Amino acid sequence: MNWQDLQKSLTAGQMHSFYVVAGEDGWQLSQAVALLKALIPASLQQLNINEVNAKDIQPGDLAQYQQVSLFGGDNLLLLWDPRFLRTGKRGESDADRDKKAAANEEKRWQDALLSLCQDMTVVLVHNGTLDKRRTMTRWLDKQAVIVECNLLKRGDMANFIQTQLRSKGVTAEFGVAERIQEIAGDAPGIALQEIAKLLTSYPQNKRLSLAEAQAVLSTSVEAEVFALFDLIGEHKLQKAFELMDELLRRGESAPRILAVLSSQLRRTLQLRMLAHKGIRGDAAAKQLGMHPYAARMQLEKATLLDDASVTALLIFCTEKDSMMKSGRIGMDAGLHLVCVQMAASMRPSAVR
Repeated sequence: MNWQDLQKSLTAGQMHSFYVVAGEDGWQLSQAVALLKALIPASLQQLNINEVNAKDIQPGDLAQYQQVSLFGGDNLLLLWDPRFLRTGKRGESDADRDKKAAANEEKRWQDALLSLCQDMTVVLVHNGTLDKRRTMTRWLDKQAVIVECNLLKRGDMANFIQTQLRSKGVTAEFGVAERIQEIAGDAPGIALQEIAKLLTSYPQNKRLSLAEAQAVLSTSVEAEVFALFDLIGEHKLQKAFELMDELLRRGESAPRILAVLSSQLRRTLQLRMLAHKGIRGDAAAKQLGMHPYAARMQLEKATLLDDASVTALLIFCTEKDSMMKSGRIGMDAGLHLVCVQMAASMRPSAVR
């Protein structure tokens, strides 16, 4: 199920004691986590919700969280990025490790998690897609409710925007939805922010023209983020931070800036993959639904990073997006960390 299916399920009173929330879209992931947190009454959330960084914990460490609330009500335990869901590096995969030891460790995790679920709601949160080849993932598929927070494809994003407009009673020319998609890219959270602006500016019974909507919708930050990309590539971090601060002063949100930056990195990787197959220029632009000029400019930036670096940066952006939205790191600090990580990943030959 996705986060919207989760919302329908919880609204219908269909609650479970074991959930896995996983995917690359930080906004959807944060929505799903917020829905599950809302299972605990607001007055008890500070006491009955426990969030744990599970990157380095062992199965035996889970016993300390197995306690009945002293103040009544249900408990919710959020385990962020547990180690058994992370994709191992070379030499750490199931195939390369001692199979008997790996199986024993997985059994300890399974027993510990099932024991916790008897007394509380347990939520595993993973910033990334689940590897369905792993035995642990197959076990979770049988034992837990899995909420997938995958990135929306272009067609899916268009359908999402149209559905949200209709559900909120917004009647508009087709171009309005297209404009919202241009602004939001593949980030549904940004699309909902733009729709909210329309709702606060116009009555629901009015049919909106594109010209009217343009007066309310955000201006595109793609050009500024392109400039930000260039400054980082030149290792001019001070100027990059100044541009970022200017965007924030103009009212752009930190998650939106990060979403546009992540979208450009994703386009960079897609263009590189197509180029490896001999697909370039207009053909590549058409396949990705991009304007040829935008595709050409993006491919120029693709020379700054290799495939592995782009992939690692996308994962890093997803992790920081989730941390920013969950309050585990400040908005500005998250953006600064992404910029520093990007600069560190640039090829030395790309620095002018």
